[in-house]
Amino acid sequence: MLFRSDVIIKGTYLHDLRAHDGAAISSQNGSKVTAVNNLIWNNQAKRWGAVFDTRSGAGGSIYSSNNFKQNKAAEGSAFYQDFGTGFFLSNLVQDGESKRDPGQVIDSLPDGESKGAVMLRKDSTQSIILNQFVNNKVVSAGRPHSGAINIETEGTSNNILLNTFVGNSVGRSNNPGAYGQTGSGGAIGVFNNSNPIIQYNLFQANKAGYGGSAIAASERAQPQILNNLFYSNSVDSTSPESGFRFSTGALFFENTSPDGRLKIQNNYFEAKDRKSTRLNSSHLVISYA
Repeated sequence: MLFRSDVIIKGTYLHDLRAHDGAAISSQNGSKVTAVNNLIWNNQAKRWGAVFDTRSGAGGSIYSSNNFKQNKAAEGSAFYQDFGTGFFLSNLVQDGESKRDPGQVIDSLPDGESKGAVMLRKDSTQSIILNQFVNNKVVSAGRPHSGAINIETEGTSNNILLNTFVGNSVGRSNNPGAYGQTGSGGAIGVFNNSNPIIQYNLFQANKAGYGGSAIAASERAQPQILNNLFYSNSVDSTSPESGFRFSTGALFFENTSPDGRLKIQNNYFEAKDRKSTRLNSSHLVISYA
């Protein structure tokens, strides 16, 4: 655990560690971490991430060329950040699991909530560039969403650029009261008045249990989705049980900001059985509850 420190962590094996938050690295209160070429493997945090980074120091932290594999937490299985800045560059984030067991109580987290491999919270400003997100999953009996990246930065903008998202998933929960959070955003979920720029990424074979097999947005979010490639992403199309809401689409927006700043431009979509260079009802669903 780091407090008000400037630390370089390089070429280190961080594996099979356990903690409440930040099982491998916990950086707090003005610390600045440069983590390069590390294997961060099979660590388990009860609440937040193999890496927990909060209130990072001037200039922000840098996480580059690390292998995050098979890490587990309730939220942000690989990386959780709030009140900080930095760069998340050229990392492999693979086989992470964000999971809440039925009835599991974890501090102040809402009942049953579980979220993606990378979790950005309040005032987190990250450049997430040239990473690979592969086969990460979110599982919950309550409110699961955002298979690879979950963004809740309250007006802060983040740049999601030139990443590859393959085989990430979020399952449908068994909670009929969870509504749009019953498994939305197979790769990315954008919530809480966030406005990331998502551009030049590849989304392939990601899955959602509810809507937005690639990207879902809600809670007055304003993502800009530009020049991305979407291939063979899928949503659970089985008939829902009574009480569930159900929708489809590679992109799913619900209760996003109505002020016109939402932008979807120059994206390419291809399904297994057809191609399209423009949005249509099979790729995009917008709902206002």
